[in-house]
Amino acid sequence: MTPTQILAGLQTVATDHLDFEGELDSQASIVNVLELDSLRMLTLVVEVENHFQICLEEGDEQELVTAADLVEVIRRRIHEDASADPSKLEAIYSEAPTLSSGFIGGQREL
Repeated sequence: MTPTQILAGLQTVATDHLDFEGELDSQASIVNVLELDSLRMLTLVVEVENHFQICLEEGDEQELVTAADLVEVIRRRIHEDASADPSKLEAIYSEAPTLSSGFIGGQREL
């Protein structure tokens, strides 16, 4: 899964579960942009795990400053989980959003 696909998935999670409006910039401070307090952070973690079919681990959040940092953590977890169970990677790729599935120029079609 590419960083662009992961960022698109994060955009979906933020829009659907955190009522985020706008485009998620990979270099933006994720805490500030998504207005994450403890409850919203928990929601983000749970929905990221559900969306990407991964398990984040304690300490992963210490690396997070920007959306790009979260993309990297997710990418690493996808590949770690897939190495334990290769069928998971195939399932994740088959569900990944692509430019042909509703995203044009990084923005969702209405």
